[in-house]
Amino acid sequence: MNEKNDKIARIFKSIIMVSIVLIIGSIILSLLLTISKKVKLSMIGSYGLTTVKTGSMDPTITVSDLIIIKKTNDYKPNDIIVYHDNQSLVIHRLIRYEGSLVVTKGDYIYNTEEKIDSSLIEAEVIFVIPYIGALIKIIKSPYVITIIVGGAMILLSISFLKEKKPKEGGTNEEEKR
Repeated sequence: MNEKNDKIARIFKSIIMVSIVLIIGSIILSLLLTISKKVKLSMIGSYGLTTVKTGSMDPTITVSDLIIIKKTNDYKPNDIIVYHDNQSLVIHRLIRYEGSLVVTKGDYIYNTEEKIDSSLIEAEVIFVIPYIGALIKIIKSPYVITIIVGGAMILLSISFLKEKKPKEGGTNEEEKR
């Protein structure tokens, strides 16, 4: 029975360590991409994620919501789209087409209509996850990353120390020789 518990504990410990490595790796990759400013949208195939940074779509989509987007070539009036405006991403509702231009407007009551070239459209919003962007922002902060990396290193050290410590009443390999 004790061997079975040890095996389960080792499997559980391995799963935790792999999870920690994956989390730290994804945070570092996300930070590098954000710092480099070369990647505006994280896209995998036709799908991507981004967080909302302004209140132009209140109350439909609010600041710190995480949005799931899909790249398509078929944008219709009333779709919520994501497009580039100078160096930032804008999330607005497509109102109508005027030739090669697209008229957009945020849902916030005081927003005005904006005309953009249709080639600037990146994707359409297909799903909104409220408030997750705030959590992502907290996780990306240097202090939290330091705590996560430090905690992972401490947990890793403790797990190695426990493995090297002989069990009470038992002997380790060196004592047997």
